[in-house]
Amino acid sequence: SVPFMMSTIKRQAASCIFGLAPHIRDIISRRIQQMNDDPDLEFSAFDTDEKNTESFSKLAGRVLQLADNLPEEDPKFEALCTLLQKKNLEKNNKIMLFSTFRHTLAYLNRKLQHAGYRVAQVDGSVKDEDRYLLKERFELPRENQDSIDIMLFTEVGSEGLDYQFCDSMINYDLPWNPMRIEQRIGRIDRRGQKSDVVNIYNMITEETVDADIYYRCLMRIGVFESSIGDCEEILGEIASGIESVITDSSLTEHERQRKLEQIADNEVRKIQELNRLEEEEKELFGFDLTEFTTSQEIRHAENPWLTQKHLQRLIEHYLQDLVGKGSYILGEGPLKTIRLSATARGALRDDLRTLPVSRNALRRSWENYLSGKNPNHPITFDSETAANHRDTFFITPMHPLARLAARHFEDRDTVYLKMVYVSSQIKSGQYPFSVYAWKYTGFNPYTKLMTICSDQTLANDMPDILESASGIMEKSEDHPDWSLLEAEHVKLWQAARDAHKREVHNTVAFKLESLSNNHRGNVRRLEQQIRDSIDDSIRRMRMSELENAKEKYKIKEERIQETAQKADVYATLLVNGVITIVEE
Repeated sequence: SVPFMMSTIKRQAASCIFGLAPHIRDIISRRIQQMNDDPDLEFSAFDTDEKNTESFSKLAGRVLQLADNLPEEDPKFEALCTLLQKKNLEKNNKIMLFSTFRHTLAYLNRKLQHAGYRVAQVDGSVKDEDRYLLKERFELPRENQDSIDIMLFTEVGSEGLDYQFCDSMINYDLPWNPMRIEQRIGRIDRRGQKSDVVNIYNMITEETVDADIYYRCLMRIGVFESSIGDCEEILGEIASGIESVITDSSLTEHERQRKLEQIADNEVRKIQELNRLEEEEKELFGFDLTEFTTSQEIRHAENPWLTQKHLQRLIEHYLQDLVGKGSYILGEGPLKTIRLSATARGALRDDLRTLPVSRNALRRSWENYLSGKNPNHPITFDSETAANHRDTFFITPMHPLARLAARHFEDRDTVYLKMVYVSSQIKSGQYPFSVYAWKYTGFNPYTKLMTICSDQTLANDMPDILESASGIMEKSEDHPDWSLLEAEHVKLWQAARDAHKREVHNTVAFKLESLSNNHRGNVRRLEQQIRDSIDDSIRRMRMSELENAKEKYKIKEERIQETAQKADVYATLLVNGVITIVEE
């Protein structure tokens, strides 16, 4: 335990040197008390009589005297104040600040309040109801006299609440476990965040253990550039590896730095491979209906068919098809309950196994429910409700239940739809129409629906009409001739296909130029590092990195060209129908 204790002291010093004295005082008082209470517990190698205990206390007093008499200057706090002053000029002045150490937070709380900031501290000792009250005050506009400007957190203190209204975070020190960093960032970088940019500031003191871990491990992993939270097992191994290296007192400074780099280089390849596999496993949610018609209003809408109501209706139809007629989603408000019998959960579990294997927490929580004994579980389709009820299943288009429902209806045969719609805007009569799915392939694949109708107003308003009209679906082919609509569709599809290929051509040029610029810069950096290397092993490592960089560049270039060659627009007929307009 001594190496671990020493590394903790070093981390406290790196976090905040002015938190060192109370930190050491806690350790000393606790250890001496242990020696007095139970001499055989951890100190059997020492004669812990009253005389020796007094000697330990005197030695401890010398250490504390050094820690208590530090210079008043604090460059790290001054750097923090510079950040806060800049943030205070913005409309949203809210900042979350994290530290692993409560002594650091206590010091900052005192200093920041003295500097005139409205500050609150949340750690493991703060009750849940008080956390909610502090969050509400933190969310108040700055003009409100009860508003809080800066929230100070430990990891435990931030659990269970989200702060999407805040767009800036300061890591006053960094935990060893990359998952902890992910969790910190996840408090603000999540669904509902209104800001286009989330700022994360890492305050690192040079030539400390924090600096070694930050530059030689965390930055190489890329924990601040992209989410790697699904790779929990690997990140756990990284955290264990970091701890073993830092607490190994037999290592020299150079050896410790090399081992930290090795941990990052070895494990980051696993993370990258898992992320690549995850990307390949992603499936489209049925149709990504972001552009249902050519109308300007619909074209710029988020999605007319992925609303909460439509998503719930899709899932209800799927459950009834899979396990029989019945009511499975109960409740009128945004917070609902899904109720499935053991048989129904078994059927869903079997269907879930047909999806590609995924490592994310969303699937695990759904599997746990299906494998459990409780038939009821809270469920919602509303983001705000999900944020306020963390134990609720939040059903989005990427939830396993929604993906299965979409796939269930995706492979149906083309059907014929007869509808009746009452309107005062469109002349009464019968109007044939067709609905096609256009699947765009290339760099950003998506699918949109295209409605072809003899009346353009009907085509533009089809999302609203399909929702409110009464109709039935059939498979009979004894219906009007849609050949004229098919010819119109071919003309529109050809124009869209040509435009898509032109766009892909422009994208290829941009991607290749960007890739080439990045590659040249990377090559120059590695070549300079090779020239500057004194150690032969370091030089060989950099030369290997250079060869790998060149190989990766070729692979990426080939992938871009290959994707461009496959870019196209594929059309599939989904529905032929006739709508009967009845004047209001």
